[in-house]
Amino acid sequence: MHAALARRGIRVDQGWVDAAARAGCTTEEQLFVQFLAHDLRKAATAATLPRPLGATLGGAWVLQVEAVADVGEPAPRHAKTMKALLTDGVNDVGAVCQGWIDRLELGAKVFVKDAPVQRGVVLLRPDNCRVLDGLGHVKAEALAA
Repeated sequence: MHAALARRGIRVDQGWVDAAARAGCTTEEQLFVQFLAHDLRKAATAATLPRPLGATLGGAWVLQVEAVADVGEPAPRHAKTMKALLTDGVNDVGAVCQGWIDRLELGAKVFVKDAPVQRGVVLLRPDNCRVLDGLGHVKAEALAA
C-alpha cells in the first residue's frame, strides 16, 4: 500500500503505513482516511520536497497546511488573496493562492500537481490544487499522479 500512496503524491514513512495496518487499515481507502486525519509531521520521516524549488513543483504532491491567512484587500470570497505555509512533514514551503480554493484551512491536506513556483513560493490555483477530505469530496482513487 505504501507504493500506491506514493503514486498519488502521498509520501509517508513505511513504518507509519505498517502501524496503520496493525490498527486495522486493510484497504487503500481506509489508509487514505487515516492519512487525512493524521498530522503529516508525525507520518513523514524524510524530506521529500525538492530543494531548492525549481520553476515548477513538478509531479503530484500531498502537503499539509500549517498556516493560512487572508493577505488581500477586502473582497468577495472568490476573489480573496490567501497565503499559506505548507509542509511535506519535514520541510516547509510558502504558497500564494491565485483564486479561491475552497476548504483551505489549518491542518488540511492539499493535493498539488505541477504548480508553478516564483521566488521559492508555490502558486496555487484551482486547476493545480485541491483540498482533500474523507467525506467524499476527493476520494483516494480520484488522485491521479
